[in-house]
Amino acid sequence: VALDPRVKASAEDLRSLLDFQTAVAAELARSAQLDEAMAAAEERLKAGRAGRAKRAAALAEIEKLRRDGGETPAALNGALASLASDLESADAVPTEPQRRLFSESREQIDRAAARWEKYRKVRLSSVLPSP
Repeated sequence: VALDPRVKASAEDLRSLLDFQTAVAAELARSAQLDEAMAAAEERLKAGRAGRAKRAAALAEIEKLRRDGGETPAALNGALASLASDLESADAVPTEPQRRLFSESREQIDRAAARWEKYRKVRLSSVLPSP
């Protein structure tokens, strides 16, 4: 495989791009796994036999975790997917705005994961038994 002669990026630049793309892909996977865990819990709540009021309250909370605001896994996945798409068409080191978006997205995923873990341990465990 030969480089396109029009590309002026060095091998080091391309390695930096690849490393960054790998990190973005890992965060995309992490936010997707977080959303999948929430969706699975939501389905378990819908099918659960616990008291109707408890399940309804827990479902309302999980709905908020999954769909309200900019720090939901789906919203974060959208931002990271856009970033991944930009990087795929690039032949240069990631820009500072791209790095900043990634850093902010990672912090937001950390916060979303912490909220989910708290919900899972406190609220969900009081309504549903562990799978």
